[in-house]
Amino acid sequence: MQAFQKGVQATLKTLGTKPNQGLSENQVKKSRQEHGKNVFVAEKKTSLAKKILFSLKDVATIILLIADGISFVATYLEGSNNYFESLLVIGIVVINSALSIFQEGKAENSLAALKDLNKSQVKVLRDGQPELIDSDDVVVGDILLLENGRSIAADARLIEAVELQTEESALTGESLPVEKDAEATFEGDKDVDLGERVTMVYRGTTVVNGHGLAIVTAVGMATEMGKIASLLNNENNTPLTPLQRRLAQLGRNISYLAIISAIVVLTLGIAQGMDLKHIFLTAISLAVAIVPETLPVIVTMTLALGVQRIAKKHAIIRRLPAVETLGTTNVIASDKTGTLTQNKMTVRQVWQASQNQLSATADGITPEAEEVLSLAAMSTNVAVSEDEDGETCFDGLPGFALSREPMLTNVMDKAPMPKNTSLFSQGLGRQIALNASLFALVTLGAIWFGQNVAMGGIATSEEVGQTMAFVVLSLTSIIHVFNIRSEKSLFSIRYSANPSLVNMAILATLITIAVSVIPGVQGLFGLVSLSASHWLMIVLLTVVPTIILEILKKISPKLFKV
Repeated sequence: MQAFQKGVQATLKTLGTKPNQGLSENQVKKSRQEHGKNVFVAEKKTSLAKKILFSLKDVATIILLIADGISFVATYLEGSNNYFESLLVIGIVVINSALSIFQEGKAENSLAALKDLNKSQVKVLRDGQPELIDSDDVVVGDILLLENGRSIAADARLIEAVELQTEESALTGESLPVEKDAEATFEGDKDVDLGERVTMVYRGTTVVNGHGLAIVTAVGMATEMGKIASLLNNENNTPLTPLQRRLAQLGRNISYLAIISAIVVLTLGIAQGMDLKHIFLTAISLAVAIVPETLPVIVTMTLALGVQRIAKKHAIIRRLPAVETLGTTNVIASDKTGTLTQNKMTVRQVWQASQNQLSATADGITPEAEEVLSLAAMSTNVAVSEDEDGETCFDGLPGFALSREPMLTNVMDKAPMPKNTSLFSQGLGRQIALNASLFALVTLGAIWFGQNVAMGGIATSEEVGQTMAFVVLSLTSIIHVFNIRSEKSLFSIRYSANPSLVNMAILATLITIAVSVIPGVQGLFGLVSLSASHWLMIVLLTVVPTIILEILKKISPKLFKV
């Protein structure tokens, strides 16, 4: 028989408590030894080593680290001492891991602070005298003195109740106060919902009217609120979010492409009799270049920004991917008004039951809840660097700035992308193929000019071709960030729409130019100095993709809709 079904006298007899005396000091010690303190068992903290391993378990990151490790060893054996690129890749991975761990640490600290704020004092009867004690010190058998406005520290069976009402929305979701009755009875062993157990009061609820006495029947994790806390502590089987699944799929596909490309290049090089060490390093470099090492950093930074925005609305996100779960929410099925909603339930639309759909929907969601969901949805869209078209880009600094896009006012009106949808669906694969073809065209053109056309008194060479290709590809990628923001013309974008994006694009351009012209830095990337004629050709090749895309946007804007 559960506590709410027992009578008052039976409960007092079972727990050995006198209603007018309460517990003695010896009884308190004995009860605490038997049932424990009135606290929730803290979740075992994940060690720093496990957090680091968790942040590095992505397939693309693993492939990147393996390739980088091989490159590091090969460079050592070659004796060139050019470890810059290897160390740069490792630095990017470390930054991504550190950002993720730091953000989760901040969230955990915020949750810990909330737990401290949740501590309260409660009035109990001990040795015949009322005492004010910390809620953590309440034990099974204590007599609680219930007064209007006081929070209830443990689950307890009512002994007497005078017009007693409690607010139990934190436990049941019901916003209206529940009227309590110490003399109520229940039939047999029939189970009764929490909200209908009027002989009980529960931890985490508050007295809103009347007064009464109650004897504590459960503390700590044995309380109904403690049972909920135990569920929250069990995160081992938490499924991946749609964003995590899509990024994992993308990482696997890119990694397979990197491995296959490296094997093909290595095989062709050996077949042509090229130096094994040289072709091996080239194959490894290709594999590293294919993997978008900045993608994890961009996703982490963007989700962290979303967490900060949501935190300003007094909602704490513990783990970064949870932002995306909020962002994909489009239906909330609940009959609990006054918590998430504005304490009203209105039928807006009705479907036939044969259609296997919801029978009714309710409006009245609070502005705070709607704004949190909107921020989460916006963060999710930008987390995969998706703009109005859903186009994707991984362009370093400008990619970070895409997370600063202003929140779309109609984001909650759009249907979310199905959870199993691939990143390359809905026309995105076509967009990537088009842009990749344009990038390859101008990059190969830059290599050809550098290796076959002497300009500005500089002889043709492989190094000149590599330098031109590097600058053209870098500048084209920077401009591409603006091209993919929407199906509208690049020239229709205003600086005020996203100043951070423009500023980051300018900064990325300056860095690219600095790397290409500063003698000391050139050597780190294997670049050489170019003439003014070379730079003019670079500018012409850089704007070719933009010109073609602008023409296509004008002729067939549907081509850029996904």
